[in-house]
Amino acid sequence: PNASFIPFVFYPKGKERAHKLFYISKSRDSSRKKNISLSPNLLKKFFEAFTEDANVKEKFRTLKVTVLPSSSALEKVLSLDFIRRLDLVIYAPNPDSPNLRAQMKQRMENMNVEKIEESYISDGGSIEPDTTLRAEAEVAAENGQVISYGRVQGRTVKRSTSDIPMARRVQVDTSSPQAERYALQQFKYNERD
Repeated sequence: PNASFIPFVFYPKGKERAHKLFYISKSRDSSRKKNISLSPNLLKKFFEAFTEDANVKEKFRTLKVTVLPSSSALEKVLSLDFIRRLDLVIYAPNPDSPNLRAQMKQRMENMNVEKIEESYISDGGSIEPDTTLRAEAEVAAENGQVISYGRVQGRTVKRSTSDIPMARRVQVDTSSPQAERYALQQFKYNERD
């Protein structure tokens, strides 16, 4: 009786969108006077449970689910006043990923590695990520997570890209039955959120 339809679009192929699912996380069903919502982390748990199915494991071996972070998430994680420690967790990127992601995927396959965990610990000064570390952090943000530990205005903080999901606010006319689906199809992944 309380089931709801959540509009979504899944892109199995494509340069930037490959293997990505976009959905309407919050909407209002005015006919039933009901708010409908589904958090990114709850959806992630659903897909993680799905990937544990024996048939799925047999066919795909290892599938990892990452909630895409906001386009500003990595900067927020790296913008602490003082970074004491920086952790990168990287799962193998999709096989058709561009550039560094494809190289990293191939390298991980060659070494029979499912996950990379790197920790950078300061020598007393604040960690200053170089271009190589930033590039690896971009891969980690989309295929795992980046976590920074340090201080902001004297307070000890921990920030993670997994806590800052991508979200776009879009207003649609819900009187049209296809309005939400149309909004999803017009979504541009590389736009700033």
